[in-house]
Amino acid sequence: DGTANVTTNTATTDAAFFPSDIAVVFAALGVTVDLALGSEGAINHVPVEEYIETGGAGGINEGGVILQGYLPRLGADASSSNGYHVFYSDKVAQRHANSHAIVNAGFLIELSGDNNTTCTAARAFFGGATATILRAISLEGVLIGSDMTDPATLAAAMDALEQDIAEAGGFNEDPQNTAEYRLALARSFVYKLFLKAQPSLDPTLASAVAPFAAVEDRPVSSGVQTFDTSGDDDISPVGKFVPKLTILQQASGDAKYSSDVNSVGCLYGALVYTDAANCRLLGINTDAALAMPGVVDFVTHADIPGANTLSPTGKYKVFYSVGQNLPYVGAAVGLVVADTLARAHAAAKAVTLRVSEAEEEAPEASMTQAELNGALDMLRTSTILARRMGVPAAVKQVGVRTVNGKPAPITTAGRAPTRTPTATTNADGTTTLTGTVSMGGQKHFFLETQTAIAVLDEEDRVKVTCGHQNPTETQTTLMSVLGLPAHKVEVACRRVGGGYGGKLEYHLQTATAAAIAATKLRLPVQLHNERVDDMAMMGGREPMEVDYTVTCDNSGLISDVSMLYEADGGNDQAMSAGSLFMATAWSDGCYYTSGEFESKGNLIKTSKPGNSSCRAPGNLQSISVREIINEHVAMHLAMDINAVRELNFYQEGQTTPFGDLIGSSVFNWNVPELWSNLKQKANYEARREAVAKFNAENRYRKRGISMSPTKYGMGGDGYQIGTLLNVYASDGTVEVHHGGCEIGQGINTKVAQAVAYALGIPLESILVGENNTKINPNNGGTGGSGTSETAVQSALNACATLNATLEPYLAAHGGDWAKACKAAGSAGENLSITSFYMPSSLNPNPDSTTGFDYATQGAACSEVEIDCLTGEVQILQVDLDMDLGNSLNPAVDIGQVEGGFIMAVGYFLTEEVIQNSGEAQLNLGTWNYKPPCAYDIPQVLNVSLLAGNPNPGGVLRSKACGEPPMALANSVYLAVKDAIYSARADASTATGTDYTGFVQLPVPLTVQEISKACLATTSPMPL
Repeated sequence: DGTANVTTNTATTDAAFFPSDIAVVFAALGVTVDLALGSEGAINHVPVEEYIETGGAGGINEGGVILQGYLPRLGADASSSNGYHVFYSDKVAQRHANSHAIVNAGFLIELSGDNNTTCTAARAFFGGATATILRAISLEGVLIGSDMTDPATLAAAMDALEQDIAEAGGFNEDPQNTAEYRLALARSFVYKLFLKAQPSLDPTLASAVAPFAAVEDRPVSSGVQTFDTSGDDDISPVGKFVPKLTILQQASGDAKYSSDVNSVGCLYGALVYTDAANCRLLGINTDAALAMPGVVDFVTHADIPGANTLSPTGKYKVFYSVGQNLPYVGAAVGLVVADTLARAHAAAKAVTLRVSEAEEEAPEASMTQAELNGALDMLRTSTILARRMGVPAAVKQVGVRTVNGKPAPITTAGRAPTRTPTATTNADGTTTLTGTVSMGGQKHFFLETQTAIAVLDEEDRVKVTCGHQNPTETQTTLMSVLGLPAHKVEVACRRVGGGYGGKLEYHLQTATAAAIAATKLRLPVQLHNERVDDMAMMGGREPMEVDYTVTCDNSGLISDVSMLYEADGGNDQAMSAGSLFMATAWSDGCYYTSGEFESKGNLIKTSKPGNSSCRAPGNLQSISVREIINEHVAMHLAMDINAVRELNFYQEGQTTPFGDLIGSSVFNWNVPELWSNLKQKANYEARREAVAKFNAENRYRKRGISMSPTKYGMGGDGYQIGTLLNVYASDGTVEVHHGGCEIGQGINTKVAQAVAYALGIPLESILVGENNTKINPNNGGTGGSGTSETAVQSALNACATLNATLEPYLAAHGGDWAKACKAAGSAGENLSITSFYMPSSLNPNPDSTTGFDYATQGAACSEVEIDCLTGEVQILQVDLDMDLGNSLNPAVDIGQVEGGFIMAVGYFLTEEVIQNSGEAQLNLGTWNYKPPCAYDIPQVLNVSLLAGNPNPGGVLRSKACGEPPMALANSVYLAVKDAIYSARADASTATGTDYTGFVQLPVPLTVQEISKACLATTSPMPL
C-alpha cells in the first residue's frame, strides 16, 4: 500500500545509488520514526536522518523495521509563535517522471524579526551529492541568525554548502553527471530557498520559484489531428481513419508476442557475455551456476552443429571460446539453461569469466569497397543505398572509408566539440564559417527485448519463433549455425514489440542460441533477455562527430557546404555502413547549394558492440546538422533563422547534388506550401514576439521557439515482399500472409485495408496471418519505412489475379462475393494466390538516375520553456505538418508521425549513452537510461496531414511515414538553444562578459548541458 511504498523508499536511502526524495523531505521536516529491532520487539524512536545513517549493515539500527512516523507540528511552541516557516523541496532528474534525482534537496527555515527576514532555525538536507543523504550543518549555521535578504548571507551560504560537501567526503561517483553540475544544482536550490524567503521579489525573479516540471503542475497533453479523407471513397477502406486491427488485444494484453509462445517441456536460457574487450578469454567457471536449483546445462561453442558465426563473413561468433580474443563488449560465451526463466538469469550471473589484460588490437586490413558493397546488399534497410554508390560529378565525395585501430572515444558525458566555431571574411565579401557538432548514440529500447523460442520437430526440423525484422536472413543464419537445409528451418513471428532496426541483425544472437540449445537438449528452449543484458550486448544509433564548413554572403545565401561525418560503428563496421551512407545521402536537407557541395564520412572502429540501423539511421543526424548550419549562419549575420531557411529553400526545377530534379513529375515539392501553412496555423510570428516578451520579463525562466522542415528521400530499391492470399470457398472469408514484419507500424492493417478495397469485401472478412518462412519465403527485411507500401502493392497484385479468376463467377451470381467463391471452389478453381513484388525491378523511376523516387516532406514548429538554473525543459507546444500523399490510413500514419517525433525528442534531450574507458555502457537499464515518457511529450501536440497532394509515384498515391518525421524533432533542440541564447544574453549583462553569439552544444542536450550553457549558476544571483 502507500505506507509500505513510503517506508520502503525511505529505508533504501542508505544505498548510494538511491537519493530518495521522500527521505530528504522527511529529514528536512524533522520526521521521526519508530523502529522495531530484533526478535524481542524493542522499539527505538529516532529521527529519519539517524535511521538512514545507522540502519545499514553494521549500524546500531541495522534490520530495524519502520512501524510509524511522526511529523512535528510546526509553530506549536511559544518560541516560534511570532515567526513563520518556509519549507522548500526540489529535485532535478534526467526525465520528468519515473526518474531518480540527480540531486534533490529539502529545507525548513523559521523566519522572524522585522518583516520576518531573520532566520531563527534551519534544517537543510541534500541527496545525490555525496555518498548518502547530507545534512548541511555549516549551511544551517550560516542561515541561523542571519538576514535572508542580505546578499552577503547568500554568498556565505554558498561557501558553507561547498564546505559541507567537502567535509562529507566530496561528491560521490556519478558517471553521468559531473560534480560541477551537481554543485550547480545544489547552489540553485539554495538560491531558490532565499528567493522564497524574500518579503517581495523583483518580478523578473518570481518565476524562478514557481512550480515548473513537477507532474502535478503540468496539464494533461492535448492536441488536434487534422486530415482529409473526402477524396478517397473510390478506394475505401484505404485512406480511412481505421485503428490498428489488433489494438484492443494489444491494449488488453491479449496480443501474443514471441515470448508468449508456450511449448510442453520448455526450458529457458540466459546468455553469458563479457563486459571487457580486446582481451583473451582464459577460463569460464560454471560450477556455482550448475549447482543452482533448476539449472540443466551450460551450452557453448562445442555444442554448435554447424558454423559458429552470426555473419556471412564468419567474423562474428555465436559463442566465443576459451583462448579466443573477445573483440567487443557484450560478446557471448555461452548459454545457461534452466527450468524457469528467472533461474536461468540468476545462474547466468553466477558464471564467472577469467580474461587477460587488455591487448593491443591485432591490425586488420581495411574493409574493401567490394566488402562494403556486399555488406550493404545484405544489411540494406532503406531505399537507395545501391544507387548511392555511384554519385554525380557535382559531388566531390560521398561515401565511406574505414579506419581501423582504436581511436579516442567518439562521445563521453558532457563532451565538448573538438574545435570552436570560426568565421573568416573572404576577399569577395562572403564569410566562411566552420563548426563541429557532437552527436551521441541512442539505444533502440523497444518494449519487447530480444526473445526467441526454438522447437524441434520430426525429421530434424527446427521452428524458431522470434521477434525479428528479417525472416530470410534469420533463416539463412540458422541454416548455417545448425547445418541444416532451408526446408528444415522455419522462422515465424506474429508481431514484434518494436524493432527500429534493432531486430534486423541483433536478434540473431538469441535466435541461434535458442536453436543450438534445443538441438542439443532435444527440448524446446526459450530466451527472453532482461533489459540490462539486452542493452549491454547491443549497440544502437551511431555516435557521430560532424565537422562542417559553409560559405554565405551577407544576405544569408549559402553557396558552399562541406560536411565530414565520423561515425562510431562499434566493432562491426559493416552494420554501420548503411547508416553512414544514409547520413551523407540525406545531408542536403531542404536547401539548394549553388557552389560546391561535399558530404563524406569516416567509419570508426571501436570495441563497443556493433552499432546499427536505428530509426532514420544516419539521416536523423545529417538533416539536423544542416539545420544547425542555418542557425550558425543566422547567428553570425544577426538574422532570423527562418529568413536564412527561406532564402535557401530548393525551388522547383533545381537539382539536388544527388541528381534529383525538384518538382519533377514524380518528385513533387511541397515544403514551401507546408512551411507557409504552418507559420500561419501555428501563429509563429505572434508567438515569436510573445517569447521575446516572456524572456525580457524573466531572468531564470526562458522560452524558445523554432521551426524546421524535412525532405526525406524514398525509393524502392532493396524491398521484396511476397503475398499468399487464401480464400475459403465455404464462406468467402480471406486470410493473407505477407512477407513484411508487423513491428508496430500497422503494416497488417494497411494490407487488410488494401485487400478489402481490391476485392470489394468488408474489412471484417479479412484476417492477416503470421510472418512465416514456411508459408511465405524469400522476403526482404522490414525497415526504411517502405515495407508497408511494398506489402500493400504485393497484396494488390495477388488480388488482381484472384479477381480475374472470380470475374465470371461474380457475374453469374450478381456480384455476391460469398456465392461466387463457393461456386469457384466447387468448380476446382485455385483460390490460393501468390504474388511477389520488387519495386526496383517493376516500377523504375524514369525521372531519376541516381536519386530518390520521391520525398516525404514536413515541417514543425516547437516552443519550449527551460529553467536556466537547473536545465529542466518543458515542451509547451509542437505543431507538425506532414505531406504523406494520400495516406493509406491516417490513424496509423498520424500515430507514426507522433511516435517518431517523440522518439527523436529522446535522442535530442534525454537519451545519453555513457561508456567507461573499456567501452562498456555504464547507464544500463531503466534506472539511468531515460527515453521519453508521458510527461515529456508536448503539452500541446497538433498534427496535420497535407490535403490534396497525391504522390504521383507512390503505391495508391501514398508516401512513407515511419522515419521521415524523426528529424523534425531538431526543432525542439533548436528551440531549447533559442531559450539558452536569451539566458546567455542576461549572463552577459550580469557579468560584463560577452556570451552572445553562436554556441555549439552537443546532442543530447541534457539538463546538465542546458544548465551549463545558460551560465546562470556561475553568474551573480540577485535577491
